[in-house]
Formats: sequence, C-alpha cells, structure tokens
Amino acid sequence: ERPEAVVLCDHYDVADKEPIRPSNLRELKRDFHLTDKEIKERLGTVPVGAAVPGADDNGSATAALMEMGALAKAQLDQGVKLGKTIKLVHLVGEEMPADCLGGRSFLKGAKERGEELAGVIVLDMIGVDRSGRKKMQISVGRSDESLQIAAQVKEAARDLDLDLKPVLRPFGSRKAFLHQTDALEFSKAGYPVVLLN
Repeated sequence: ERPEAVVLCDHYDVADKEPIRPSNLRELKRDFHLTDKEIKERLGTVPVGAAVPGADDNGSATAALMEMGALAKAQLDQGVKLGKTIKLVHLVGEEMPADCLGGRSFLKGAKERGEELAGVIVLDMIGVDRSGRKKMQISVGRSDESLQIAAQVKEAARDLDLDLKPVLRPFGSRKAFLHQTDALEFSKAGYPVVLLN
C-alpha cells in the first residue's frame, strides 16, 4: 500500500578450501561430533583451492528466504494485505575478495530505479548453534530506525514463542557481526538494517 519496500536478504558464500589445521580437526570432533574414522574418510576428498559452498554460510538463510516466499504467497492468496512491498533478495559475493559485491550492486540498482527502502533484514548463519545457548543475535545498523526493527524482531520472537534468546548487538560492538556482512553496506547507505544470526 506504500511505495517503500522492506528487503529480506540472504547470500550464499562460495569460499576456497584452505588447508586443514589441527584446530579444524578439533572443531570437527567437538562441533559436528565426527569420529576420527569419519574425519579420515573425508580428508582429501576436496582439493585445496576448490569451491566449498557452506551449508550454514549461508545455505541456511537461503532456505529460510525461500520458505518466507512460500509463506508470503500463501498469505497473499488468502487475501492478506501487506502495508509495504516485501522484496526477497539473494545476494552474492559477500566474502573477500568480492567484499559485499551483491549488496553494493543491489543498492546501486535501487538508487537508479528510485526505490525507497523502509528497512532491511539480512540473514546470515542462522542454522547452527554450536554453543547450545539458543541465542539469536540481532546486530543493528547505525540508525535509530535500525533499533526499532530490532525491537520488532525481539517482539516477534517472543510472540512466536521461539526457543531462542534474542541478544541485541549495538552498532560497533565487538560481538556484532554486522561489519562483516552485506548489512554494513545498507547501513553505510543510510538504510535501517538488522543482521540476524
């Protein structure tokens, strides 16, 4: 009903395989509960330098974005009216050396088309909880409007009775991941943004 769009973003990383370090082997045992035999069977199956798309960085968010599309369509088919346009955007090139290429390209195109963005929610690494603390980090952009979106996310998590504890990460916090993602590009461009992971 309004010209502004709310943008929901994911990305799908494809990084280069790096040599396995002893700390990686410990992580495979601790975080993924692999046995020495299972690790040995997999070692060397992917050559160093080959592309390794990550399931949780960020296939989990891609799957969630696709599910959001299906849920939104079902709501629209039932006659639900939305207050704003919702754009589901799949970005590429978040990791170095591309350095948020998809986010920057989307912003350039939105500016050229004269699109108004009311807010942006970026999903990144939403499928793994290695610590078992069931936390959902909400890293916010620089603006007050970003904090308002974060408050709405916390309220939605409570209303949906999610078994996740929302943890707010202010802009510039050492624990916030916003500065490592496409979300930073939206914040630098002046748009309200939150990163969920």
